[in-house]
Amino acid sequence: MTVDIYSSTSWKGRILDANGRLIQNLTLNPGTQQIALNQLAEGIYFMVLENKSKTYTYRFMP
Repeated sequence: MTVDIYSSTSWKGRILDANGRLIQNLTLNPGTQQIALNQLAEGIYFMVLENKSKTYTYRFMP
């Protein structure tokens, strides 16, 4: 998965499974980041991205 961070600050990220269990914690620096998903089983996952003032949640399937 490719994630582009278009801000000057780092973001914290989490990958959660469909039941809300934490799979992975991430620190995403400004720019383009590659996140390996090949260890994830098939299914629905969520990526939560947070900085000091905003939170975004994305649903994805590997």
